[in-house]
Amino acid sequence: MRQRSLYATLRCVVHPAELDMAELLSLELCLRDGGATLLDDANEADGNAVTHIVCHPKAYQTFSAQRNERFVALVRPEWVFRTFLLQKLLPVDRFTPNPAMFFSTLAISAGPIAKDPRKVINGLITHFGGQIVDQKEVYGGATHVLLPDEASENSGSLEKQEFQELLQLNFTKGDIARSVEAWRVHLSEQPNGSTFTLPSCLGAYMGQRAGLSTQHHVKYDWIEECKLVAMKEAMTEPIVLLAQHIAPLLRETVSDVLKSVDAKVANVPFGESYQDIVGKVVTNAAFVVCRYRGGFEYDEAVRQGKRVVSIYWVLAGLTLVKKPSSFNEAIQQPVKSFGGVPEMQYFVITLSGYTSRTSPTREELQIAIHATGACVLPVLSRTHSTHLLCHEASGEKYKKALSWRFENILSHEWIFECLSKWEHVAENTFRQIGRKFDTKCTHIICFELKRTEKFIAGCVAGKWILKPSYLEACSVAGKFVEEAAYEWGTDASDKELMDPRIWPEAPAYWRKELAAGKLGAFAGWRFFIHSKCVPPRDMCERIAVAGGGSVVPLIKSTDVAALSKESTADEPVVALLPPDLPARDTWLKKFKTHNIECIKANFIIDYVTKEQRPPVQRADYQI
Repeated sequence: MRQRSLYATLRCVVHPAELDMAELLSLELCLRDGGATLLDDANEADGNAVTHIVCHPKAYQTFSAQRNERFVALVRPEWVFRTFLLQKLLPVDRFTPNPAMFFSTLAISAGPIAKDPRKVINGLITHFGGQIVDQKEVYGGATHVLLPDEASENSGSLEKQEFQELLQLNFTKGDIARSVEAWRVHLSEQPNGSTFTLPSCLGAYMGQRAGLSTQHHVKYDWIEECKLVAMKEAMTEPIVLLAQHIAPLLRETVSDVLKSVDAKVANVPFGESYQDIVGKVVTNAAFVVCRYRGGFEYDEAVRQGKRVVSIYWVLAGLTLVKKPSSFNEAIQQPVKSFGGVPEMQYFVITLSGYTSRTSPTREELQIAIHATGACVLPVLSRTHSTHLLCHEASGEKYKKALSWRFENILSHEWIFECLSKWEHVAENTFRQIGRKFDTKCTHIICFELKRTEKFIAGCVAGKWILKPSYLEACSVAGKFVEEAAYEWGTDASDKELMDPRIWPEAPAYWRKELAAGKLGAFAGWRFFIHSKCVPPRDMCERIAVAGGGSVVPLIKSTDVAALSKESTADEPVVALLPPDLPARDTWLKKFKTHNIECIKANFIIDYVTKEQRPPVQRADYQI
């Protein structure tokens, strides 16, 4: 059965460039059939009303400036066809029309593989726009399955699914044209309740365009081959000049990378005609590779207005973009001078929470650290690490650093500031102080919904949990506007940017409960919170208090027996504990002795974020 509201919240523009008529009409009919609003005027793609723009990769740059101004989902045609056939919305970032994301639209299963190589392969797949799926998924499963290099391409072949056989049906252009026209007429006559039966040829056409008709079995080295092809395409001009200030071994490595993508590498040796030759080579070069902002090659490239890139840009895979982020831009440029940033050669820096999908990415940070002359240490060492850079004020490394009273727990902006100013910038203004909830706030702005302290405490305290578009609307209006339209969970498409463990209606539910005069979720509750809890004890405390509860200190003078007698079903006294707490733990034994209800600490998170019809039950979390 087709959902008539699958795209109900979407306001779409289908950009016609590079699409043939059958594909263009099929896309529009899929969207209309699923309840989307089609904006007929292509100029409306520049407006604030549009939520999704469907375009061919060759038309991607048409919308890059607009995407820099505000969020709008740019998707390839495959996203429409695949979501329509599967009848579920898929992540838009896995279907980007950005030509640099060469795994876009692919759903790849890595199959059996060791942990460390899997991290590498998964990182490459996600970084370049692909989706990682379980090989056992059926209808919405893998378009590609990676096999070990020593395996036969026929080994492990999956039995062809029935839906794949249907999508491999042969058809003619005339079949598609007639089917599309019949569908268009039907929707015109029944715009509010389509009962059109999709012809098998049209289903096969869309399935083939969506990449669902065939599952490809490829070797692991196919990943690297795809990356190599993309790097070659990035080389729009063949001649590259390497600066003489690059050390010989490093220059050889950079040269090999460039030659692997068919670039013509120029190394001009010192001699009587050195400067004249460099001047002529720079004139014809696509770009000049330098490690430092100095030397004759660099000066000549600047004089001629040629692009100068760093060795790190080459070694990272030639992922140059027209409008780079501030982080990407920092590592594309050669560093200021030889020798690293003064003092920073003695720093040993560890990273926490960064991946190929964060901004900045882990690779960008490692490059920035190396460029300053500091050392990157993959593990946090109490003896050797001098700085910990955290994407968020959470995680095992962060908690360990706090327990060690580690001084330099910083945000990543610090390392880029050091790189930009080419000096050791004081750490004070970059210290990570945690994402603590402020009870005085009235609105919380989230770019995506994760189960963070601010979101959960804000929910249970009845605060407005809003999307960034609320701030944009206020800026345009010149005043604070009504919040309801910008609240998380109001649009079906919000799910794409929400942790799947979060009930979409949670923000509105708790806000309305308190606005109606009801007591907080934990009103009258009293909590014992164990020091080894995950989430951390201080986070649990702030959430409990935000929900109207109170926290009982774990000290010897606390009369646990008396509190146990005061506990009721509506106003319980409970102990939040880690699930793997050993039975010999002193506090656990005391709670059990006095019949204090012992529950897993994650209850306090689930109680707020999961569906309230019916609410989460404490009995399901008992220890």
